[in-house]
Amino acid sequence: MELKHLGYDNVFFDLDTETGFGAGRFQPQLEDALEQCDVVIVLITDAPSGTLARVDSDGGRFNMTSTETMKEYARLGRVDYCAVEIERAIVADKIIIPVYESKHGRSWMGEQMTHLKHLTIREGSTHPHIWK
Repeated sequence: MELKHLGYDNVFFDLDTETGFGAGRFQPQLEDALEQCDVVIVLITDAPSGTLARVDSDGGRFNMTSTETMKEYARLGRVDYCAVEIERAIVADKIIIPVYESKHGRSWMGEQMTHLKHLTIREGSTHPHIWK
């Protein structure tokens, strides 16, 4: 809402009922939206998703930060759709702005980025298993 208030006209939040996606498959809608945007804001979080009840079946997302999840899913050969979205944005030469809660501080953000430093992006990749 703040970006719209500042004059940006094509702003959406994928999980917002007013500006986000409609009924149907989520991922194709997101990929279509990524093609249309110039800037992608990536929220780096201390707990990306998942519930404690699914901790044994979802790769442990409940106990990992978003970057730890990307690293672990790559190690397990699983698809992390946030990583897919970031890769597609990189390959499409979008401006990517990482955002995190300031309560964690700069050293936390630096630590989170180290989880991604060994991961590679294959130029022009459209394969869902993007990180090696």
